[in-house]
Amino acid sequence: MQSNRLIVCGLFLTAGIGSLPLKAALTPDEGSGLFVTGTVQEQYNDNLFLRTNNAVSDYVTTLTPGLEFDFGNTAQTQGTIIYQEAFSLYDKETAQNSSLANLTANVNYNNDRTKGSINASYVELASNGVGLRNSNELIRRDLTDVGAKGELALTEKTSLGVGGDFSRTFYKVPGSANTAVYALPVDVYSKMAPDVDASLDLRFRETDFSTNIPNYQDIFIGVGSRGQFTEKFSGQFSIGASRRHWNGGENQWLPGGSANFTYIVSPKTTIQLGASDDFNSSIIGSSQKILSGWVGATTNFEYGFSANARFTYENVNYRTGGRENDWQGTLGVHYQVNKHVSFQVAYSYEKDNTNSGSDYTQNIVSVSGTLKF
Repeated sequence: MQSNRLIVCGLFLTAGIGSLPLKAALTPDEGSGLFVTGTVQEQYNDNLFLRTNNAVSDYVTTLTPGLEFDFGNTAQTQGTIIYQEAFSLYDKETAQNSSLANLTANVNYNNDRTKGSINASYVELASNGVGLRNSNELIRRDLTDVGAKGELALTEKTSLGVGGDFSRTFYKVPGSANTAVYALPVDVYSKMAPDVDASLDLRFRETDFSTNIPNYQDIFIGVGSRGQFTEKFSGQFSIGASRRHWNGGENQWLPGGSANFTYIVSPKTTIQLGASDDFNSSIIGSSQKILSGWVGATTNFEYGFSANARFTYENVNYRTGGRENDWQGTLGVHYQVNKHVSFQVAYSYEKDNTNSGSDYTQNIVSVSGTLKF
């Protein structure tokens, strides 16, 4: 389709911006390094399948060996490639035992006039969550994402950002609707102050399904800003409206946008917060409107200790009439023994309410240790 071809062109354009200086970044004298990593985690989950009644609890041991390659740490082009394989062993629900791969690659380029980034990932998952529930098993799915974005200075005060993104979700569940999503973001930036830009934001997105469900075409138009707004407050936001068009003629509008901010409370404590209001699709291909917001904090203590907390709220409205409100909170303590060894203890709580009465709560406690050499 024409929109897909436009997105492919965006990928090639932005990939070209970022890849030209890649060869120089791979030289050993610019900070390249290959590392062997490994994580051992013990987890207790009191509602493995997110049931409303008769919750199933279990202990899960996960062993995650991996390799990490970092390059260009002192160059204009920097990047990381990480491969991990997670082996999960369940104490009671042994049918859920799994071996899941995770491959990510990120490359970033930045000089005085040009910025570029290329990101790719392939992730295998086995988990339940908001809109993803099965009372007897964890939902298996494979996620593939490829994206690129470039930014070119047009004048001293204006720049143009163009990108391309492709994501694919393949469910290992009968009756589900696999998706392929193509997106083309275009942003025009104009400098308002030395560290602050105003923006005009456009995004074209198409969602294709493996079933006979009509495809979606989404268009977002918004205005926003990015930069260092004060000495301690930075981030970006875009506010506007989205239109979803179904093949067949129906249209639906949604006011919304996205925002991400960081506030530095002190040299050791940082607060992050964000929000989003956008269209999405469910595992069976039903259109969704998702409003979400989150706030988190990280603080560093003496002797390698740090703590983090995060609260997330998500409201999901399904085109079929379903509604879901989900609250999640997490707390964690991290101990960095040295550059090779670290430990973490974490707790998370989730409460989910639906208009169908299939509510649930979940508590998870985990302890993990990581090695990197």
